[in-house]
Amino acid sequence: FNAEGDGMNVGWRHWFQAHTTDPSVDLWPDTTGFSSDELYPCPLRMKNGAQALLYSSCNATTVDRHFQWMKEYGLDGVFLQRFVSELYSEAMLKVRTQVTACVRASAEQHQRVF
Repeated sequence: FNAEGDGMNVGWRHWFQAHTTDPSVDLWPDTTGFSSDELYPCPLRMKNGAQALLYSSCNATTVDRHFQWMKEYGLDGVFLQRFVSELYSEAMLKVRTQVTACVRASAEQHQRVF
């Protein structure tokens, strides 16, 4: 999941249908407790008029938070996918490499496997 402003320059990948503001997720994530440096303002507003905020999987703090939760709830690890069809694109190679680096660091820190 990417966000405008996460430094990857691939837009709102996975959050929205291509070139629209139509969400492509079934449920909106609860970002309660996320720090302001993990959240990115997206093109939508919440029902109460507040700016809608989303996270990026390229943010090391966010990935680490997920691994903390895994440890807390007894989840041993994750499967990390790299889609070969995306790796021809320099931008997507950069995204996948960044996510892998974040996952590796957090998995090691929290004794989880990937």
